[in-house]
Formats: sequence, structure tokens, C-alpha cells
Amino acid sequence: MAASARNEPPSAGAQTIANQRDRRRFELRETLVRLGHAPQGLAFGTLFEAEFGLFERRTGRRVWITRHGEPRDLGPACGELLID
Repeated sequence: MAASARNEPPSAGAQTIANQRDRRRFELRETLVRLGHAPQGLAFGTLFEAEFGLFERRTGRRVWITRHGEPRDLGPACGELLID
């Protein structure tokens, strides 16, 4: 029976994973905010790709960027969707 089904606290490993997830989510949100305030002349896509490159180097995970259609501005709601 799972710990959540018995109303027991999550294991230390599960709590560590949850903490890591929350910290990474916060870092990604902060990055999106910083990218939204990029100096003029730098496209959002260029900065976003640079951040993914940094993510790949730090985590060893591969990131795929897929584009479809013409670029357009992202609103705050879209930023939330990208993270969650």
C-alpha cells in the first residue's frame, strides 16, 4: 500500500525529489522572467536556446526545441504552461 494511501508522510527519497523539482521549477520561472527582460536586439529564442544549452551541460540531459509557424510574443500565461 502506498504511503499516501495510508496518510503517512512521504519517504525521504520522495521528499528529496519533490524538493529538487520545486527548486528547478523556481529556477526555470526566474529564467523566463529574466529572458522577458532581455536587452533590445536579442531575440527571446536566442536567449532561450542559450538557457537550454546551460541546462544540458548542467544536467547531462538533451533538450529538443521544435518550432512551428512564425514566432510571436509569449504572455505570462504561456510562461506558466512552459514550466508546468
